[in-house]
Amino acid sequence: YENNSKKFLENAIKNSLNLDIKEIYISSLLRCEISQNDDKSPILSSSIELCRPYLFEEIRLIEPKIIVTLGEKAFMHLYPNLLLKGGFASIRGSILKNENSLILPTFSPEWISKNPSFENIFIDDLRKIKGVI
Repeated sequence: YENNSKKFLENAIKNSLNLDIKEIYISSLLRCEISQNDDKSPILSSSIELCRPYLFEEIRLIEPKIIVTLGEKAFMHLYPNLLLKGGFASIRGSILKNENSLILPTFSPEWISKNPSFENIFIDDLRKIKGVI
């Protein structure tokens, strides 16, 4: 994550969940930096495909109670089987069950930085974690 997005996420976790960033585990779809930052880039898509098995192995080893996917693209790359007819908007903020973990799809910090009027909805989504942890 960019520095501003990381700081935003850390503050949101601290303020909405009363947790220190050291009490949670943050990971990424990508295991290395790539120069292409375009969401439609074939390089980005193929890099995500190559990294997906490593992320799923990481999830298997850590055994998280809940996984928060930050943004529609992250959710779609990991759990497209959980998507409903209404698309991402219909499941965003819902706690979904998948194998041994719960999944909470919500907005990405980058998206919130471009759409600040949704920040309170994002915070409300994060607060739903309190009932699970």
